[in-house]
Amino acid sequence: MAYDFDIEDIEEFHQRYTWGEGLSNESIYNSKQTLPVICYDLIDLDKTKYHFLQDCFDNKDIKSYFKAIKYISKHTLDELLEENNHEFHFYKSEIRGNLRKVLRELHGEISNNIIYPEIYHFALYTNKETLADRKSNIKSPRIYFLVGAHGMLYILFYDPYHEINP
Repeated sequence: MAYDFDIEDIEEFHQRYTWGEGLSNESIYNSKQTLPVICYDLIDLDKTKYHFLQDCFDNKDIKSYFKAIKYISKHTLDELLEENNHEFHFYKSEIRGNLRKVLRELHGEISNNIIYPEIYHFALYTNKETLADRKSNIKSPRIYFLVGAHGMLYILFYDPYHEINP
């Protein structure tokens, strides 16, 4: 099967999301219907207390992360949302409260005119015996990401103690 693409088509398809860039409803809709591509351009490695280089990001979390990413990469966002798998805890996050604060830490002051991207989170696992707690190191880690164009999902935060959206 031959495809007739020129370099501009390919460049547009691979165009990365820039924080604050507006995405059309059509673009978001198309991204939710497309098998995702996982991107790390916007990942927090050291700017907030929810960065991925935290000491508590241990072997259990790493294995759970890659297992989850493998699963997500085989399903559209709409499929994941329709599944409503409470173990996986795959939900859209409202940009307010703690999430808004941590986004400001990562990307600077956020203008009131900004068109926020859609942000979601999923669980690596959930401690069923007790609530997550930073002081006692009881984890129920969540991973936050935003939806970009063309099915690109940008990993943002590692929230080991379920504090961003408790």
